[in-house]
Amino acid sequence: MKLSTLAVTLVTCVTTANAHVALWDKGMFGLNYPYQASDPQNNNYNNNEPVNPLRQTDARTTAQWFGHGLLGYPPKSGDFMTLPSGGTYNGEVSCNRGQTTLGNPNDQTAKYKYACKPDNGQYSGVGALHVMNTYNGTVDNKWFGGTALAIAYTSDVNNLKPNDFTVISVNQNSVWERQISYKIPSGMPPCPSGGCLCSWNWIHQGGHGEGYPYEIYNVIYRCTVTGSTNSANKVQRGAIPNKCDGNPSNCVKGPKTPMYLWQADGNNLPNLDDPPLYRDNWGFADGAQNDIFTPAATPATTSNPKPSATSLPSGWSSVGCIVDNTNSRALPGVSSTNANNNTIQGCVSSCASKGYLFAGVEYGQECWCSNTATLTSAASTDCNMVCPGDIWSTCGGSSRINVYRSANAPTDGQPTPLPDSSLPSGWSSLGCMVDDQSNRALNGGSTTSSSNTVQSCISSCASKGFTYAGVEYGQECWCGKTARLTAASSGCDVACSGDKSHVCGGSNRLNVYVAKSATSSSSSSTSSVKPTTATSTSKVPVTTSTTSKAASSTSKAPVTTSTTTSKAGTSTTTTKASTTSSSAPSATTSLPAGWVSRGCYVDSSSARVLDGNVFESQSDMTYASCINICTGKGYSYAGLEYGSQCYCGNNLVKPTSVTTGCDKPCAGDSKALCGGYNRITVLQKTSTVKARHEWSPRGGRRHN
Repeated sequence: MKLSTLAVTLVTCVTTANAHVALWDKGMFGLNYPYQASDPQNNNYNNNEPVNPLRQTDARTTAQWFGHGLLGYPPKSGDFMTLPSGGTYNGEVSCNRGQTTLGNPNDQTAKYKYACKPDNGQYSGVGALHVMNTYNGTVDNKWFGGTALAIAYTSDVNNLKPNDFTVISVNQNSVWERQISYKIPSGMPPCPSGGCLCSWNWIHQGGHGEGYPYEIYNVIYRCTVTGSTNSANKVQRGAIPNKCDGNPSNCVKGPKTPMYLWQADGNNLPNLDDPPLYRDNWGFADGAQNDIFTPAATPATTSNPKPSATSLPSGWSSVGCIVDNTNSRALPGVSSTNANNNTIQGCVSSCASKGYLFAGVEYGQECWCSNTATLTSAASTDCNMVCPGDIWSTCGGSSRINVYRSANAPTDGQPTPLPDSSLPSGWSSLGCMVDDQSNRALNGGSTTSSSNTVQSCISSCASKGFTYAGVEYGQECWCGKTARLTAASSGCDVACSGDKSHVCGGSNRLNVYVAKSATSSSSSSTSSVKPTTATSTSKVPVTTSTTSKAASSTSKAPVTTSTTTSKAGTSTTTTKASTTSSSAPSATTSLPAGWVSRGCYVDSSSARVLDGNVFESQSDMTYASCINICTGKGYSYAGLEYGSQCYCGNNLVKPTSVTTGCDKPCAGDSKALCGGYNRITVLQKTSTVKARHEWSPRGGRRHN
């Protein structure tokens, strides 16, 4: 019973081996396995040991996989693979030695056209299908992974290492037919007296022609270079290739090593889910590799250490693998997708250049930027998707994001109130207060700055004689001599435009600070606010200029405006009350053709109406500029808020329509309204308008 089982197993192994291939040449190590090539009594013409694949699941040691573990079976003395410099090497790929011209010399049977013997007819059986599952006479070229010839200018096989080889020729359209050719570069230097060592390399794509996972093939030969050689040239040590789909400029230039992976050790690539190929998308041109005489920028090392960690911009560091989902983003900022070349370094550098404090890579191809973060740790193994532009690094996973932070980012991901100890001397915090655009908490006027901080706002107000200062919506600074204060339990959650670690109010929320000299009166409040006129002059050095704006555009609401003029060494600020016109601009003024207004909706930073995760802010924002931003990113909805902000999406998320609040003139078109405080003016592409609008859950790519 045991013998029968063993016999079946052996038959199965032989049949399976018939589906694998090797490049057969008299210079091959293992040509006569299990006998030495010099053994006159034993000739194994039916040898198929060199074709056994090195499978993804085998995980062999270097001694077992390098040269298929056959380096102890050298070719017969004087037998070499012959490579003609500037010419073409012609060889045979087959499943078995017996199906090549190196088989039994007494066998005069015609050799097969394809790499392996067909099972039943010319086009059937695995033997003809190493790159396809079916074949009707037409080759499916997309499954050709390509094969490579490589050379090492040494005859010492005992000290040979995998990365000592440099690829000199590639045949992209293999394997397929038995007869195969490789073009050899011109000007190859001659080999040493004992010959060179060469290797044949192929990486099989799993599921095509065979039911196995990915496999690598690596066979070694004694070889020699003939013809017009050039001793002045040197074949340089190769660099490790990298994937460069869609971006040839990212390909490794110059000489390259063969590619090894999926084994227990000796690999020079990580264990990729998609197999590397000897084709253009891995930097290998078809034919002779004529760049082998130019030194590589980063030659491969002998020991195959894993490359060092991705270089990050100065001051940035890794937070780790973080949970993310479409309903509650870990980084609720902006995102971009780069399916071919996304890298950690590229994403972090991009976010840093735009002033963001957090960056994250997700799902391999996504880059997220934000100034705040919700940091819920996940297992590091959950972030397991390879970065398409850097195969040695991982770029998050499904519902998992690798997060990086700048040195100025808040430790827990969220901006915090500035502590009193960091305030200018003589000032203290009164906390988060409600602010109403029609009835301001501080009525002394405001300025807006892209570098706004609590300290700079207090200093500005103090220099003008005000005893109250307040920061709102990140970039606004408000001043006053009196205050109408209503405490708010939440809402002060927007980072200062000039200090992302600390909060500067929020939407309709104001962080208020008071000079200690006014503390005795700060608790009192008045029942109403009347327009007042105040003038203050201070003799302080003018180091920066600020632009002032209307405090509100609400119809018939009292507002204040500030104008600043400067003289050498002094600044004079005049603040006066004013009111807006009672007639508001039309909500659809300047609306481009092909777009319609959906009206005004409630919006907030915690529950966005548009699902696109896109935010842009421009000092000259108009309907047209926001629409251009959104259509450029493939969205059919555009939303404008607070005059200068643009949001995008393809769905409205639980929209609440309102008739008031969208009263802020567009920053770049005063005749049009661009939302307001927690209010968004929504525009829709007419071609996507449905007879009945239905809101949908927050969209985006689902992570399952």
